[in-house]
Amino acid sequence: MEKNDVDLNLMHNEFIILTKDEKYKKRIVKLMMSGTSKHTATALTVGTPSAIVTQMILNNEVYSRGVLTPKDKNVCDKVLSELSKIN
Repeated sequence: MEKNDVDLNLMHNEFIILTKDEKYKKRIVKLMMSGTSKHTATALTVGTPSAIVTQMILNNEVYSRGVLTPKDKNVCDKVLSELSKIN
């Protein structure tokens, strides 16, 4: 990137959820992330969390298998903890 380039990621996700009582709910999640002088927005939102989870897998710290939700406590707490150390 050049010095004056703007580093910005925008995300818009829509989820249709079938509840236990067989009703549908729509959830919308939006994110706008700017990069910093040290890290790009993509590194902060994709690369760094992926690297943290990869290291956790290599260290046998991920006990769940398959596709995990972002609320899997084993993974989520550790990733958030590690991300909070990045400035």
